[in-house]
Amino acid sequence: MNSLIVEFTARNDIAFDAAYQQACADAVDVRDVEISDTRHLPRESGHIVELSMYAARHTEIELEPCMSVLGELGTRQDLDRRLTVGVAAVGDDGTAAQRVDEALGPEPLGASRWIVGVADTEQLYEVIFRWLIHVIDRKKLFAVPSPDSAQAASELIDQSLSSPAPTPDSVIRRDRRIP
Repeated sequence: MNSLIVEFTARNDIAFDAAYQQACADAVDVRDVEISDTRHLPRESGHIVELSMYAARHTEIELEPCMSVLGELGTRQDLDRRLTVGVAAVGDDGTAAQRVDEALGPEPLGASRWIVGVADTEQLYEVIFRWLIHVIDRKKLFAVPSPDSAQAASELIDQSLSSPAPTPDSVIRRDRRIP
């Protein structure tokens, strides 16, 4: 089973956290993955956060407390481009999210940062779920092979290098027609 380490901060709203919890539970069911929230990990564990999400009401997201947190997230992403950041302005038609995006500046090369406006907690759930699935799928796509699979690949390479090279008569040639 694969695992994903995430963090979620919701500014002053329990419903946002409930949407996050439900999205995580559903992502676990859909992708058979373990999701660990940093709030439940020991501080000294040395974990690497792969997805950091932040949600606030659109009326608060551009205010100093929120922008300070978002600036810190941007700095963390500059230092570690493996960190994906998702920011949701709840109750927004997209204008507050756009201003936040402009204030934070461009995302670092090779990193992913999503800043969106969502109408309500239902849309917040949908966005968080999509972020989770995207990061899980990307992680699976670019997964580092396990030591066992790396050993098997190494043995296969060694075997092919020690085998005699095929002669022209032993090579089967097939004509391929391109439609």
